[in-house]
Amino acid sequence: MSISEELKKIISFSDLSKGDQEGLKNTLLLLGEKELKLFLDLFKEDMSWIKKINENLKTKRKAFKNQDKELWDKILKQEEEELKKYEDSIKDNDKN
Repeated sequence: MSISEELKKIISFSDLSKGDQEGLKNTLLLLGEKELKLFLDLFKEDMSWIKKINENLKTKRKAFKNQDKELWDKILKQEEEELKKYEDSIKDNDKN
């Protein structure tokens, strides 16, 4: 099974609405194979990332559509916080 097919399959098992599933699949499939693999590995590790990534992309679309700089700043701050938490969890796992 290709990476894109596997990614579509794991997203279809998420609790997102069918519309959100299709939107997320379509958006992610614009990426290259290397990036798709990163998302696939992330989603396999923790399926809660599917919802987080979907919400992040929807919020980015809204900020772009409305040209909302404050919302963009909020999105970037949230991304930094999530990446820091993820990085810390990886470090904790490496210690164990």
